[in-house]
Amino acid sequence: MNTEKLTAVIYTRVSSKSQLADGHGNDAQEHICRKFASEKGYTILSVFQEPGISGAKTDRPAMRKMISFLQERKEQREKTAVIIDDLKRFSREVGGYWELKQLIGDCDAQLISPKHDFSETPEGKFIQTMLVASGQLEREQNARQVVDKMKARLERGYWTFPDTLPGLKFVKEPEHGKVMRRKEPEASIVAEALEGYASGRFDTQADVMRFLAERRFYREPRIEHVSRLLNRAIFYAGYLEYPKWNVQRVKGKHDALISLATYERIQERLKATVGTHDRIYHRPEFPLRGYVRCVCGGKLTAGHSRGRSSSYPYYYCFRKDCAFYGKAVRAQKLEEDFTALLRDITPTKKMLALSKANLQKRWEERLENLSVYQESLRQKDAEIGRQVEQLATRAASTTSTAAARAYEARIEALEKDRVAVRQELRRYVDEQIDFRTALEQVTDYLSKPVLRWESGDLATRQTLIRLCFTKNPVYYKATGFRTDGLSLTYAIITGRKALENVDGGPGGS
Repeated sequence: MNTEKLTAVIYTRVSSKSQLADGHGNDAQEHICRKFASEKGYTILSVFQEPGISGAKTDRPAMRKMISFLQERKEQREKTAVIIDDLKRFSREVGGYWELKQLIGDCDAQLISPKHDFSETPEGKFIQTMLVASGQLEREQNARQVVDKMKARLERGYWTFPDTLPGLKFVKEPEHGKVMRRKEPEASIVAEALEGYASGRFDTQADVMRFLAERRFYREPRIEHVSRLLNRAIFYAGYLEYPKWNVQRVKGKHDALISLATYERIQERLKATVGTHDRIYHRPEFPLRGYVRCVCGGKLTAGHSRGRSSSYPYYYCFRKDCAFYGKAVRAQKLEEDFTALLRDITPTKKMLALSKANLQKRWEERLENLSVYQESLRQKDAEIGRQVEQLATRAASTTSTAAARAYEARIEALEKDRVAVRQELRRYVDEQIDFRTALEQVTDYLSKPVLRWESGDLATRQTLIRLCFTKNPVYYKATGFRTDGLSLTYAIITGRKALENVDGGPGGS
């Protein structure tokens, strides 16, 4: 091929945005290639620039455009050269290099450079392979160094990846460098979503998704967003772990949005729902759908029955073996009966005051017992520490290999015991809450169940049901609801006995 008569294109590539401005970006490469083309008498037809693409990849946007351009030139029986500044700019992967070079050759084009000779002799191919392999090795070593640095920072408790997590933002601090801090109001929304799922306020992940949609947290909320939040709950609890790099759980330097106890409850719920199918009840016009049970034990479903001029909402049992199968109950009637049930179980002010005082007293007694237990854990931790020191001294002074190994095995067992003791101690520290505030919030919520029901949205109504009842309330068409299955919290606050027999036939409490 007579290179003096060839027209040419220029191909440049950088792997990161920083290279665009460090003096060896695409513009710098293009300048070198144009100078080479001028010296050799080439006419430049086009320039293909690849900004921020790894040299290990063969599928690149600018490369695809260049191959298409060369293919068109081939169909026009025009031969073209491809000028590159350096082999490392063309490819940093041996297999990829020969694949791209073959594609260019198939277009009747050839690769040329001011720095390299692309001879097709065995010696020339060997040199090209070695140069590309050198670039590949350099790339892999750089990647390993980056990973090592990121891993070391992760092990010290710092989130090292460039993407932030919802509810947090990067802040540069003198002591820590870049560290994640709360970003409001997003942080409070994330915390409420995670705590709501942990406590059962949100029955399903779909409930969490609707909560986030109501708060306009995502532009278009999807169940995948919720799944990512829940699966990253350990991070929101103030810890870091990254199994891919063998980074075990460590205390993070970033702000925690939830407690470790909340994280553990989330994990318990996620494990409990694996392999199960939760039907989602989220239609506001049927707030009791899926919660109220028929006398046969099945949960009532709901729907509309179309009349001559309109449709009417009903609840009904779907079990064919039920005596009430096909006998629907008007939604208005059932919901009015449920409101009457809430009115019936509303506690008096006197009962609320007595219950709150009693619960506060019991909590203080629990704290006193907990304090004694925590002190025993601290003493046990200190005793293990003393035993480890004694065994370490003996292991260092013994001349017997067998004895040294025995001491080391005993030390290892004691260290495991110490970890367990400290985890137990940390668990109780993490679970410390402002009980008085929590009690006020719960009693305020349960003191006005009718108001909460009539003025609340669907999520509020579903939360109220779960707070009031441990078992789904049973509805009898003739007599309405029973107060069976009151939650322990509500039974204590209202002074009622939570009945155990929920299928014993119609009747009041």
